[in-house]
Amino acid sequence: MIEVGLWFAYQACKWLLGPVAERVLADYQQSAADRIEDIIDRLMRGDAAPAKVPPTPPPDGGDVAVTDKEIVAALAEHPQQAAELRRVLEGKLGVPLGGSEAAVGSDAWFVSAYEAVLWRAACTAGWEDRPIAVAGALQGPDWVTVCVPHRHLEAGQVIDPATMWRTLAAQDRRRPVGGPPVDFFVRRVEHGQAATEAAELNKEFIKTRRFVPGPAGPSKEAWHRVDGLNRGWVLLQADDALREHIQELRSPAQWEGRYMFPVNLDATPPKWEECPEEWQLLMDIPDSAAGIKALSDGVDAYAADSEAVVAAARAALDRGRPG
Repeated sequence: MIEVGLWFAYQACKWLLGPVAERVLADYQQSAADRIEDIIDRLMRGDAAPAKVPPTPPPDGGDVAVTDKEIVAALAEHPQQAAELRRVLEGKLGVPLGGSEAAVGSDAWFVSAYEAVLWRAACTAGWEDRPIAVAGALQGPDWVTVCVPHRHLEAGQVIDPATMWRTLAAQDRRRPVGGPPVDFFVRRVEHGQAATEAAELNKEFIKTRRFVPGPAGPSKEAWHRVDGLNRGWVLLQADDALREHIQELRSPAQWEGRYMFPVNLDATPPKWEECPEEWQLLMDIPDSAAGIKALSDGVDAYAADSEAVVAAARAALDRGRPG
């Protein structure tokens, strides 16, 4: 069993050190324990990340990409060093990155991964102080995710991950009833067009600094607010038709034209099996590892060109550094 906070720790490393974090943690020539110690040293020194640092190729000379999932699993093999890494990161960021324990590859482990990548996207939007669009979503690469922050983050300040979702169970997250610090909207796009559409949206956000998603609904043109995270699917904001559908399933009894026991979807959110097929097609995460990679790659690409991300990383790295 490991602390699922390792996902947050790795996402924090990617933000603070940029491509160098991936290179070090994916280095085939080092043991996992040595990689963690190397990253801790860099964090303590406040190293600036170079623009492009390719990972070391595997010993057999093959061209094998190391995924976030594989790196986090490697960190879990050395809990003592990983705990020290998390401690250093929490000192830099000023928020806890812990979590409950979960076995590698379990439902809770993957849901924590969803949370962690969205957390990094949320902080990025907060530093920009406007909506941002990234190519990819948990549903896959042919989607665009828009992050809409509800408060500004100063350089080096981050969102407390615990404020972003309600935890109903180890593998079940829901949007806070009172409103989260950031909202996420997703939409499917034509194959191969996610990066282009995200770039066009970002040009618009720079000018308008606002995002108008339009009404909720199952159409492919609609933007869908993410209201929950579960292994293998995301809960999307319900429209009136879906609310009516679930009301009929749960409590259809009426008196004088009104439901006797109205369903409160905030208190008891929709379950997968209650959603019609047209909604399930939008909510489905066909491959969790691929979905994590698609969204994480999109956040990486956005961060690579963001001055706000660089300024935030420098401020956090400078925090608590001697001299």
